[in-house]
Amino acid sequence: MLQRLPTLKVRRTHLALDSRLTGSALIFVEQGNIILATAVWLPSVLIPGVIIFSLCYILFSVYYNFRWPYTKPILVWVSRLFPWGMMDVFFLGILVALVKLVALADVLLGTDFYAFLALIFTYTTAISSLEPFLLWQKLEDAGDKQLEICYEQ
Repeated sequence: MLQRLPTLKVRRTHLALDSRLTGSALIFVEQGNIILATAVWLPSVLIPGVIIFSLCYILFSVYYNFRWPYTKPILVWVSRLFPWGMMDVFFLGILVALVKLVALADVLLGTDFYAFLALIFTYTTAISSLEPFLLWQKLEDAGDKQLEICYEQ
């Protein structure tokens, strides 16, 4: 949803521009600045997406007592990636640009803007309530239980 709907719509006389979440990185690519596009896209789109999907994998594994492969290394990588997920910083950049653009043109906030705001709120709440040490203990306990079952047989 965040990739299809416009975040901002800017109108000035006969000119109308739409902006999407990854559109900002694509503009940098079109201008030949791949390093800046990577610096925008990685911490605001890719890394939070990897963290969210990895946490779902880990939490399902812990909650349903599955012993899915690579759960512990994924937890290690997720804890290392936490500081690099910067959706909130990207959102502050959008707000600063919004304040500047309101004086120059009519700015309409799209559905993507509100979806992105809800994603940031949900992501921040989930990350702040997550305790990687407790997850690690649960994974260790599940591993110990499976070892006991193997030795009993």
